[in-house]
Amino acid sequence: MTKQHKKKYSWDPYTSDVQKFSIYPQVNRYEHDNLKEGSIIEVIVTSSDPRGNGIALYRGKRVIMKGGSVGSKVRVKVTKILGDTIYGEIAGTLTESGVEY
Repeated sequence: MTKQHKKKYSWDPYTSDVQKFSIYPQVNRYEHDNLKEGSIIEVIVTSSDPRGNGIALYRGKRVIMKGGSVGSKVRVKVTKILGDTIYGEIAGTLTESGVEY
């Protein structure tokens, strides 16, 4: 005679959706957001580096482009993606910066 196990749970914890039963909040992460070389994104330039490159943020990633003035809203064509850094060139300026030099 074989003894059958009585199931402790009505669901199998190894195959069910564990996140649904988690006490921790679900974190939405942008995994490249279908971003690839040649894509065009819109960003606001927040700072610049000593070389004159504009620096902005796009969905948690740093965007570096040549020649963006701080405060400008620009369209950037992505040329390279390395880790959490996106390199690009300005494809067009949507609004000019209000900063006087």
